[in-house]
Amino acid sequence: MAHRHGGPREGTDVPTRGRRAAGATADSAALIAGVRQPGTGGRTRGGARGGNGFGRSMRAFEHMVREDMRVSVRVSNLETGAPLLRVDDYVVSQIGSLGRILLLIEAADHCERGDNPQIVRESADLADGPGIWQHLERDTLSLADAAALLAGSGDHTAGNALLRAFGLDNIAARAESLHLRNTVLRDGLSRRADSGTRAAVSRSTMTELSELIWRLERGEIVNPEVSARVLRWLGSGSYPGSVVGALGLDPGLRGGVRFGIGGYALASRELGLRAETGVVRGPSASVCFAIKVSFRETDATSGFAVQQGLRELGLELLDFVS
Repeated sequence: MAHRHGGPREGTDVPTRGRRAAGATADSAALIAGVRQPGTGGRTRGGARGGNGFGRSMRAFEHMVREDMRVSVRVSNLETGAPLLRVDDYVVSQIGSLGRILLLIEAADHCERGDNPQIVRESADLADGPGIWQHLERDTLSLADAAALLAGSGDHTAGNALLRAFGLDNIAARAESLHLRNTVLRDGLSRRADSGTRAAVSRSTMTELSELIWRLERGEIVNPEVSARVLRWLGSGSYPGSVVGALGLDPGLRGGVRFGIGGYALASRELGLRAETGVVRGPSASVCFAIKVSFRETDATSGFAVQQGLRELGLELLDFVS
């Protein structure tokens, strides 16, 4: 499976299709409604059983782009890795805290090699955002337990402690060893006690994120044992995000199955950014996906269209795999 599509553009997440200014042509307005293969100039509908495609999702994405939101999406067949739906999936963009998956891979490799040291929480690791370690009295956790908190609840304090233990250079070397050209973890997962402003935490492309999940499912990340441990941690997640959340599964069943449907997701919900990657399984098909939407979030209703679009994608994935 190819790992590069059309030359990702560093430093921008402006979509090449669908952004309509005054005087835009009808053809440019239609670009978001089709899936353009980078480098070909052609457009094809997102493939699905019965030829129904992902029409509702595409209409939602078109509406978001008209509202000056930036959308990147990739949905792929979990068995073959072949893309089913693509919208600017090769564009390098900020992905919030989704880069924490690199921390999970590093932690899993250590654990599988029998290295499970104590991780000490320092005051500088305390962070705003999701997670419970910031509320616990205990200052030490095993590496495996800290990673489980990070995977299960996106615990920012646990992520910061793990990042301090591993170091950014080691995480960058891990990404390079996995042949990830565009997936980078840049800093701690949220505003830390020693930082006055929140950094741009991580970046990637939707192609690389979805392929990373695909490779985990195939047991190809480091080795089958490391891949399986990361997937177990991801399957324990208490927050499924908006896409997998549309499946209606109980959070306690993350990674499990109900009525033949299962799934898990790694999600990031930041001011002006929603990003998710994960898997949806069903009796007819299984898919992996990655999606990122950035937008101007100025009040409680700013993200309503984003939430609707992510949920629409989840419902269409449910239909596709059922």
